[in-house]
Amino acid sequence: MRSAMGSVCASPDGDPHLDEAAEFLNRPNFFVPETEPANLQITAGDTFHFSSPVPSGCAENDLVRGRFFPTDGDWRKRPSMILLHGWNAELQYQWMFPFWGQLLARAGVNAFMFELPYHSSRKPRSRDAIRNFFSGDLLHVVRATHQALGDTRALAGWLYASGAPNVGVWGVSLGGWLSALAVSHQPEITNAVLLTPVVRMDRAFRDLPFCEPMRCGVNAAEQESFTPLNVISHRPLCDSRNVLVVASRHDLFAPPETLDELEQSWKPEVWRVNHGHITVLLSTRIMRRIVKWAAAHTTTPTRTS
Repeated sequence: MRSAMGSVCASPDGDPHLDEAAEFLNRPNFFVPETEPANLQITAGDTFHFSSPVPSGCAENDLVRGRFFPTDGDWRKRPSMILLHGWNAELQYQWMFPFWGQLLARAGVNAFMFELPYHSSRKPRSRDAIRNFFSGDLLHVVRATHQALGDTRALAGWLYASGAPNVGVWGVSLGGWLSALAVSHQPEITNAVLLTPVVRMDRAFRDLPFCEPMRCGVNAAEQESFTPLNVISHRPLCDSRNVLVVASRHDLFAPPETLDELEQSWKPEVWRVNHGHITVLLSTRIMRRIVKWAAAHTTTPTRTS
């Protein structure tokens, strides 16, 4: 956990931009960015790219790159899942997601994965730019969140325009948090797998060592401005039976008691496993169980109109 501290820097100008961040967060369309279906271009092999519908002004960050793993036959007519990786989890994206994607495709579900804002090829090259999703500049953090939600919605829109009957999300950690926010606000998302999601962003902000630059200059009362980022502040738009939460009993990033709160609030299906935040990702058995669950919950179109 402490090894992550060096990647989160203080605000470049020393200002957390708290008021601007709170104002941006309270925009009516923050969780449901106004987007059109992505202008997705399938390139060589299994890769694609599209322009982010929520541009940040940084050319590298505004080009969304991804990979997909289609089912056999007319894959465009099959259900799909969008995989959202964890924070600073480039290795997870490169090595684990392709395996999960192949498992999903064999189970009859297309898998689409893309790099989240400020990760991998989307990191700005300029020395003066913020190069991480998290920063002491809180306006940057909420803008990155808004962009990630917009990218997810635009990709889901493209899948529906291509013929998909429904689209789900499968997110890990940071991606699990984003998936929970998406399934709570975006009618395009019909089912969700939340794997060790960060449920209480206020607790992460307060307790996690790598959030120290984000706490700097922000008192406890001001932190209340960001409670809308807590998953338990929302409810899923889809049937809660179409939401699976996988909670690790020994998780230090996403404490088990916060997942208990989510279970009480949302009433999803919950699996509690004897793992930590990272070790659960190494369990092939659990991943195969998740794929089986996902295939069973994407066979019937349940999109909210």
